[in-house]
Amino acid sequence: MGWMQIAGGVCIRFSKLEQGDDPRGKLVAMDLLSRTGYVHLNLRISVFRGAQIWCAFPGILSLYQIEPNHQYAFRVPCSMSGAPVDGGEPRLAVEVDEAIEMARPH
Repeated sequence: MGWMQIAGGVCIRFSKLEQGDDPRGKLVAMDLLSRTGYVHLNLRISVFRGAQIWCAFPGILSLYQIEPNHQYAFRVPCSMSGAPVDGGEPRLAVEVDEAIEMARPH
């Protein structure tokens, strides 16, 4: 799957869903790449199937010290929401909740 830009030069690529230790959830494997460095980056992560949220990270994922032009790989635990959704390819949705950029050298 390809890269999608979410905000401020931050790009996310959904890799796959994996079974985690908890049978009520999945692990979302994804990559993050940013042109901008961040001291702090808060993300809201969910996976859709069709128009419905299928699973989501409970709360906000807080990342620290994201270096510019460095690729990071994550496995994020997501909780299943409600009844299972049949059909439709999983689609990652990521929103930036808060972003604090690193100071740029003068």
